[in-house]
Amino acid sequence: MHPLIKAYSPAGISGFFAPYIASSIRETGSIGGGVTVEDGVVVEVLDSEDENVHVYINGEKTEDSLAEYVTLKLMSEAHVSTGLTIRQTIKPPIGYGYGTSAASALATGIAVARYLNINKTLYEIGRIAHETEVVFRTGLGTVQGLLNPGIVLIRRPGEPGIAFVDNIMYDEDIYVITAWYSPIDTKAVIEGGVNLEYIKYLGEKTMEKVLRDPTPHNLMHRCWEYAQKAGFLTPTLEKIIQTIWNIDGVIGVTQNMIGEAFFALAYKEALDETRNVLEEMKKNIMITKITDRKPGLIR
Repeated sequence: MHPLIKAYSPAGISGFFAPYIASSIRETGSIGGGVTVEDGVVVEVLDSEDENVHVYINGEKTEDSLAEYVTLKLMSEAHVSTGLTIRQTIKPPIGYGYGTSAASALATGIAVARYLNINKTLYEIGRIAHETEVVFRTGLGTVQGLLNPGIVLIRRPGEPGIAFVDNIMYDEDIYVITAWYSPIDTKAVIEGGVNLEYIKYLGEKTMEKVLRDPTPHNLMHRCWEYAQKAGFLTPTLEKIIQTIWNIDGVIGVTQNMIGEAFFALAYKEALDETRNVLEEMKKNIMITKITDRKPGLIR
């Protein structure tokens, strides 16, 4: 029996983006900015009782998943065929703009490659994860941000190795406070459910403004400007975000891209009041930290 293999990826929250849909998967991607957070995805790979790939997300079996695509892609490249069981523990909510699909694809690729003794670099696995996201229409540039964690700026689009990713410096005592309400279908957005050219224009202008003063404070202000113009904001979410903006110790608040959810960067003194406000509204809350931990194996 093969020993259990485990891998981890941080989750990622985007505050703004500009999509770039190219003729090839390698050049398709996005520019944008956001944060990676500690509460992410853990994947366990172990033997299967048959020759099929079985995928479980938070204990529930799922079909036609990103994890299965990544696994079969790795097997095909290595000319390997075997049954596997893949168990994913995903802490952030799925479909609310927390980058869980990209994190899942990355952690799965890392764990499966080690399990099958397939030697690949992190960026090689990242390129498979990026391809998976583009094929499934679940994201465009999230993988690249997760490979370069922290406060992330993706300044050139494309797959890992083509994209250019930069980071904004930040204090270690900054927390991420986030809450969610309803999912937004990323696939529908990518396939033309919104005016992508307008979103691209907004994202490019936002990047220019962020780079003039690359600080957490300016990033959050520019992301909020972007959110108010991009067309994904609901009246309920806007009202809550404006309430959180007024709390002392909050650096900034904006909408997750893409989801009816928000994230705030804040110092410790703001945590209790923010938590109380959100609990009174009976909202789902997660308080975590920015992380610079890269995806990798768990010993």
